Amino acid sequence: MRHAQVLAFDVEDRLADLLRELAQANGLWLRPVRHAKTCINLLRQGADVLVLRLGKDLEREMTLLDQVSRLFPATRTVAIGNLPNPALAALAWDLGAAYVLFPPEPIEVLREVLLSLLLPLPAHHRGALSHLREADF
Repeated sequence: MRHAQVLAFDVEDRLADLLRELAQANGLWLRPVRHAKTCINLLRQGADVLVLRLGKDLEREMTLLDQVSRLFPATRTVAIGNLPNPALAALAWDLGAAYVLFPPEPIEVLREVLLSLLLPLPAHHRGALSHLREADF
């Protein structure tokens, strides 16, 4: 059985702890990475989600987000900021993030976000949503 794979780019402190707890509790394969080239190489091997911390080097981080969105469309990216920044959040959405998490939204929301991106819908939900098309969203 294949474990869902999560790459965590440049995460530290509380976010790193939260991701480790989530991975242990749900049987996820978690790989912390600090270099964009390493991240891209690991994505070539297949990863389901990239958690991307924003704020240390925005040019590098946004370039990585853009590359991941274009080169690995099946990989969902969650962009996380430390401080409220509506313009940066909007840019992350525009560059293809599947979810953008900035204060005042609490970091603990990440648990539900990741699980919803990783785990398939139960059969009874798939049937209820089968009439929707991508254009409906």
